[in-house]
Amino acid sequence: MRLDRISVENVLGLRSADLALRTPITLIAGANGAGKSSLADAVSMALLGSPRRVDRKKDMAHLVSDGAKRGRATIWSGDEVLGEIKFPNGAHEANLPASAQFLPFLLDASLFAACAPDDRRQMLFRLTRCRATPDVIEQRLLDLGCNAKKVGIIKPLLLSGFPGASTDARERATEAKGAWRGVTGEQWGEVKGDGWEPALPARRVDDAELAASEAKLAQVEQDLADAQEALGGHRATIAANEQRQARAAELVPVAGLGARREQKLAEDRKRLQEWSEKLRDAEAAAGVLSALVCPCCDEPLILVDGKLQRHRPGDPAAAARVEEYRGYLESAQRAVDNSHRDLAESQQAVLQIKELKAALGHEVGQDALAVAEQTINELRQQRDGLRAKVEALADVSRALAERDTVIAKAAAHHADITQWLQIGEALAPSGIPATLLAEALAPFNDSMAVAARLARWQPVAITNDMVLTYGGRAYGLLSESERWRVDAVVALAIAQLSELRLALLDRFDVLDLASRTQLIRMLMELAKLETIDTVIVCGTLKEPPKLPAPIAVHWIENGVIGTPSASQAA
Repeated sequence: MRLDRISVENVLGLRSADLALRTPITLIAGANGAGKSSLADAVSMALLGSPRRVDRKKDMAHLVSDGAKRGRATIWSGDEVLGEIKFPNGAHEANLPASAQFLPFLLDASLFAACAPDDRRQMLFRLTRCRATPDVIEQRLLDLGCNAKKVGIIKPLLLSGFPGASTDARERATEAKGAWRGVTGEQWGEVKGDGWEPALPARRVDDAELAASEAKLAQVEQDLADAQEALGGHRATIAANEQRQARAAELVPVAGLGARREQKLAEDRKRLQEWSEKLRDAEAAAGVLSALVCPCCDEPLILVDGKLQRHRPGDPAAAARVEEYRGYLESAQRAVDNSHRDLAESQQAVLQIKELKAALGHEVGQDALAVAEQTINELRQQRDGLRAKVEALADVSRALAERDTVIAKAAAHHADITQWLQIGEALAPSGIPATLLAEALAPFNDSMAVAARLARWQPVAITNDMVLTYGGRAYGLLSESERWRVDAVVALAIAQLSELRLALLDRFDVLDLASRTQLIRMLMELAKLETIDTVIVCGTLKEPPKLPAPIAVHWIENGVIGTPSASQAA
């Protein structure tokens, strides 16, 4: 991107400047405070629109030169305005190429070194057009021989970056290791897993032996079930006998009251008869018995002891005893009922005792129980031994029958493990990301190497960890002049790779005379190679230097830039 004209009015310390850039290299020189850095800031703001020396756009009024009300900076390429900014409102217009995203690194050479490592890395990917899209990464994985199906599974995760996709692949490998362990019963290892086969059984299984053992086991299990059932029957008989005997013992006292209750019932019946007769006599004496009319003689008759008697008027004293006798009779009746109930209870107890004794089972002794329990224990031991034998024989038989299947499953899981690990390692920092980064760094380092070699400076390079070095030493360990060299070389490399071929290098006076000469020689060589279109170098000097073409020298004094030196005009 060639700059042909720079026009600045009232921006910071620069009152007036109208430069026609007719050579690839322009040197702006002057004393301290003359306005050199103001020119550099004006060029940057005209192209980018971002304020310099103030943080907020509303503070742009401070960028107008003292005593002036308005300021302006305009940049041309041919007859086309590339960028213009006006002050104090900060109005900005620009007509820049797509690669203008790299302009900030060209207008402020120290910006790249100030960026965080990740920002440097991303910038270099864009600069070198090194693409890391899911499609590109997918193809690289396939080129490495990764399983196509698994690559398709992991591809959507690449949108979120390499770390997440790599972690997911490794986790899937871990799951596959668990599946391999479930099949083999062993811990997976890369060497062990390749061609793993289960050990052959120490003996072969005879089907007849297995069948005989299974039949014997079934018989022992049946014998054990029968013995347990018999023991349960013995215990049930003992428990039932104990319950019957206990119940019979409870009924004995009740049954023993039978004779007394029978005698009491007889006495109660006799007393009932006596009170019944007394009540009848009292009723007869009182005349309360109902009289019947004789059909022959029409006389009132009553029935007494089964005989008809003439009814006579009642005795008042006898009538008074009727209710009393009735109460006695009712009491006697209740006594008879109670005695009858009690006697029935005793009689029922006698019957129940006979039934309980008749229902008693055969007596089971403790010796019989001990023998039954011993038999059961022996049968259990036989069963356990036979069961272990049958299971062992069955395991061997099953292992032989399933051997090929187990080998195939283990091989499939091993393939899953290795394929997922291959993808995980390929997506790890040392895999494809490192390859992509190396591809991105190669042209950048090559360009910086050329510039440093032309200047006869120590090599400038950037490592995979995004560390800038000068002569192998990290940027943070360098002196101020060494850092300036690195910044200049970095800016020129970005200018070349971005095809903007533009750079603005301020404060070159930090270099000593020899280094300045080396810088000028390098820039002239780059101009001959046509890798730069416009390079503006600003620095503090005592007087305008005499430099050969293609370098134009402009002297700035009191904020005003004069015409090029006579030697340059020639």
